[in-house]
Amino acid sequence: MKGLVQTRRLLLLERAGTPRTHVFSSCCGRDYSGFSDRNLSYRERLRSGLADIKAEDAVDLFQPMIRSRPLPTVIDLNRLFSAVARTKQYDLVLALSKQMELIGIAYDLYSLNIVINCFCRRGRVCFAYSVLGKILKLGYEPSTITFNPMKLHMDRF
Repeated sequence: MKGLVQTRRLLLLERAGTPRTHVFSSCCGRDYSGFSDRNLSYRERLRSGLADIKAEDAVDLFQPMIRSRPLPTVIDLNRLFSAVARTKQYDLVLALSKQMELIGIAYDLYSLNIVINCFCRRGRVCFAYSVLGKILKLGYEPSTITFNPMKLHMDRF
């Protein structure tokens, strides 16, 4: 009974945004992070800025986004992908964008440009050209933002 009361008290402290104690963080494996305040919705977290977001925090933000109803807009996901790409975690952006596609959120031109940029930065220009084919198939008109990463990385070969 005492353990149940202590766990309940720690959960209430977590919801209030106070630092977790050693007992609670050791059982959950994650220390307090100002970013992961559970009282904020994902939209509020996105609006507050995502400078230098860590991979773990990006995944912790993405998971509630895809579980929420209604599903987040592609604009909200683009904000997350842009912030993660700025920290040079290109593989994470590609994995999250694949999950976005699997749950049924449609790409827009901006998100496909982010994916092209990530493929090019990873040295996978052939995959970037396949995304270009997807852009054309969806009826979007590619812009200079679409072609610049491919041109820059083709010059290196």
